[in-house]
Amino acid sequence: MLKTLAQVFLSQTREANFVARYGGEEFMGVFPETYLGKALGLADKIREKIAQSKFHYEAIAVSISTSPSFATFQHDDTIADVFKRAVQALYKANRPVEIAVYQGK
Repeated sequence: MLKTLAQVFLSQTREANFVARYGGEEFMGVFPETYLGKALGLADKIREKIAQSKFHYEAIAVSISTSPSFATFQHDDTIADVFKRAVQALYKANRPVEIAVYQGK
């Protein structure tokens, strides 16, 4: 499944972007110079591609779903501030089709 997800991320993102496995089933992406509106569109495109992916485990088709979440840099933010908001958004995105954005401090 990780190979399938990696292929989707590679095919849908720019070379300047960075996506890595953060936890067991969590991934973190950094998309420099990407405004929130464009990031939302990108996440939806990735979500659709992942949902359409063909993954099999012991000859049984398994569906994969995602819950994208975002955080953006605000004035005077540190990387830790943005990371904390991204994690909060991840917990907020508790449904596979929901995209969460947490911009508060």
